[in-house]
Amino acid sequence: LAPEMIEVMLGEKWLPMTETLQVFCLMALMLPVSRNAVPVFQALGRPQYNLYSGLVLSAVMVPLVYLLAPYDIVGVAVAVVIAHVVGSAFNVYLLHRLIPETILPTVKMTALYLVLGGVMVLAVALMKPVVEQQIGSTSTLLSLSILILVGGITYCALAMLTQRELILELVDILKAI
Repeated sequence: LAPEMIEVMLGEKWLPMTETLQVFCLMALMLPVSRNAVPVFQALGRPQYNLYSGLVLSAVMVPLVYLLAPYDIVGVAVAVVIAHVVGSAFNVYLLHRLIPETILPTVKMTALYLVLGGVMVLAVALMKPVVEQQIGSTSTLLSLSILILVGGITYCALAMLTQRELILELVDILKAI
């Protein structure tokens, strides 16, 4: 929904940034793995692992930015995403060193959410023509809202089907707040 979101929220003049936003959305898939590692490293008395992760991220990102800069901002975005994927993989490796047997469950969970995200994208893509036919455009606040709702409902329904216990535990936590 990047083109529609950009046009509705920022205006037509921002449409050239569509590809860059789409690339950065890929990075969002890796952030939970990296962000969750930080407090674990702290709690297990290994705060230096956060430094190591940052160094790996920088060591990958800096040369990639230099190599991909000729491809404009999209190339730089790709460099940043690749660096974050490598950084996330390094974090999983470090977590495995601290807590053996974490690689396989982490990879399985990440793969599951990638599949759920892929099905959500497919559902939204299939609904785009329907919304465009009914409303006349997918670049209106109403049509964008409908498509976001379709994506959200699809993802939540799939998450409930595949991770019911986890979702119910999250609901219980939220009720307690």
